[in-house]
Amino acid sequence: MTTATADPESRARQICIDTTDLSLGGAMEAVCCYDLDRRCLIATGMGKPDSVPVPDSAYPAVETAGHSIRVIHTHPESAVNVSLSESDVSYLWTHAGVLEVEAVLLDGSWFRAGRRIDTDWAHESAFATTDLINAGVAAATIEDRQNLGLDPFYNEVRTHLVLIVLDEYLREQEKSARSWFSWRRPPEYGFTYIFELSEQRRHRWAEPQSQRQIQGWVSAIRREYRRIR
Repeated sequence: MTTATADPESRARQICIDTTDLSLGGAMEAVCCYDLDRRCLIATGMGKPDSVPVPDSAYPAVETAGHSIRVIHTHPESAVNVSLSESDVSYLWTHAGVLEVEAVLLDGSWFRAGRRIDTDWAHESAFATTDLINAGVAAATIEDRQNLGLDPFYNEVRTHLVLIVLDEYLREQEKSARSWFSWRRPPEYGFTYIFELSEQRRHRWAEPQSQRQIQGWVSAIRREYRRIR
């Protein structure tokens, strides 16, 4: 374990990884709630994959507007939907104190979605949830149209593609709104998506064929997303 020497944020990720590693051969999912203002953990927990709850002790913080909580959890499955799912990201708009949500793989890769704190959360959450659902629908449409359900690499990166499309689309909207001739107001919830891959996964995703596939899928999903939005 490396938790003793890492910075607070890395230490929180490593706690999740170590907890999952030690649980029934990696069969359980760990969760940590990290206070971004105080730079410290406020709660940890463990549960079944895809259903691990936020620890009860963290609820006063995650449910209260004005807090800045990052919810970090492990994704024990390293080959399917490795990034944040739509239900993971929806935490940003169903829990007023959650500012960031992060998924950590056991190889050290991590994927993080966030939102702005200086916005009308109650008002913007409905728009954000709708945009997130539409991005997922666009990906499902392309998956069906291109018969991608049995493609191992697509299944690995599917959730990653959805969040790239949403992030890029909103950046384009914000940039367009800054133009003097624009009459549109951009979405105000300020979605962001960043990630960092382990060395092995980074090299594999950077291979020319992998890059072509990712770029092609992102382009197709983006077009479909714009059509249905």
